[in-house]
Parts: sequence; structure tokens; C-alpha cells
Amino acid sequence: MSAARMILLLNPKQCSLDHIPGGFNRISWEDVAAALAMGNLDSIAYYLGRTKYCHDEQAKAALIALIKEQAQRLASKSQWRATNERLERLSQLACLELVESPICRKCKGIGKILTISCQQCSGIGYLRQSERSKYLYAGIDKRCWARRWKDRYEQLYTDLCDAEHRLIRHLYHQLFDSEEEKQAS
Repeated sequence: MSAARMILLLNPKQCSLDHIPGGFNRISWEDVAAALAMGNLDSIAYYLGRTKYCHDEQAKAALIALIKEQAQRLASKSQWRATNERLERLSQLACLELVESPICRKCKGIGKILTISCQQCSGIGYLRQSERSKYLYAGIDKRCWARRWKDRYEQLYTDLCDAEHRLIRHLYHQLFDSEEEKQAS
């Protein structure tokens, strides 16, 4: 089974690992929290893991604060004219979209159907929010969103997705590599 598939099973909206043939035990949020603490995972990926897989509200607040700091650095570097409130809303939106988006029903969160990329979710495994819901949540009018803020938001969101990929690799290494080594010997 692939790393992405195993990590997807940790999502509370998915089934547990109890149902996988081959005798895997259920992986609890405590196991995930311990795996997050091992190694040298960056703080955004760490708090993303605590938020997404351990349902930790304090970690969610810390994650939003870290995303906001990143947004402030981007705003300063790229000379955006943005208020702290706007950057806070964009940070909340990025966190909300990545952590709480519904799993695609067609591909069941895998992103592929057999070997073909899922058309419904564009191969990402979950459904993204509509553009309308994004600009309404951010408190930005439609025209300004399309001209300025959509690309800026996508830059923040892409950085958060990169952190999720680092998180998945880390969790796979911590939770499943040792199991494969045990089975091989």
C-alpha cells in the first residue's frame, strides 16, 4: 500500500486501519502525535499534522499564526498592500481549506482512479472550496479577488500543501518504515 493511501486512512473522515487486510492495528491520534515529535519536522508541517490528524485546536491556532507570519513575509517581500486582518483571514482560509475540505467521493481521497487522475478533484483527493466562498470568507470583493488576491492566496495555499507533503513523508517514515523493516526480517 502506498504512503499516501496509508496516511489518508488516518483522516477522521476515512475508515481506520482496522479494516486493512493483513493484521494492521488501529493507529491512534496518540501514535500520530508521537510520530510527529520524532525527527526534525518543520513547525508548519508539525502543527498541520497536529491539527489535521490529532484534532488539536491549540495547534490549529499556532498553524494559522505561522501561516500569517509567512503571509506577512510574502507581503513585505512582494510589497502587497494588506492589512493584518486580511492576512489573518487568508491564513485562516488556507488552513480551513486544507484541513477541513471534504474527501472526493469519486476517488475516495486517493486522487486517482486506477492509474488515471480523478477529474472531479483534479487529482488532489479532496474538493476545494469555490472561488466565491473563498473571496466571501476573506472579505474581498469578487473583482479585487480575481485581480490581486487569488494568486496571492494560491501562493500561500501551495506553500501549505508543500508542508503537507513533507508531513506525509515524515509520518510514513515514522509509522510504517519500521513495520516494513520488521516484516522483511
